[in-house]
Amino acid sequence: MRAPAGMTGFTHQGFPVEIRDGVAQVDPRFRGEFETHGFLVEGEAGPALPAAGENPPLRPLDLRKQALIGMFSDRLDTMSDDELDAMLADARAAQKREEDGASALDPAAVTEAAVDAMSRAELFAFLKLKGAPAVPPITNEALREKARAALTAMTG
Repeated sequence: MRAPAGMTGFTHQGFPVEIRDGVAQVDPRFRGEFETHGFLVEGEAGPALPAAGENPPLRPLDLRKQALIGMFSDRLDTMSDDELDAMLADARAAQKREEDGASALDPAAVTEAAVDAMSRAELFAFLKLKGAPAVPPITNEALREKARAALTAMTG
């Protein structure tokens, strides 16, 4: 990727990124993070500059996501095709369960008592509908706590 003009060094996740002749070799998994810092894919013009007095929209750099992607990527590289197929099937089934639970939920009708009776899939769906998604691994009690907090935010 082409580094911003004048940039001679950069650190990503605590590791130095070498910039030679204005170009850095970037793992494609982290393209978005580098773009946030002004790097451009070779040959692309890049986004239009904001008008005078306008602030450009910033996307936060979330190192937790980068670390998880790296961990999962390393693990996925060691898995057999059968293991990958099984993991993908499990993930799609979990996503389907969450979507099915979401379609049956009316967030406005959820009460604290309902939270206590909700299934794991329903809790994930409710949180997603409330804009407070939870990511496994997470316990059912932690899901319920997040759901109660979402209820409090609705009524509070």
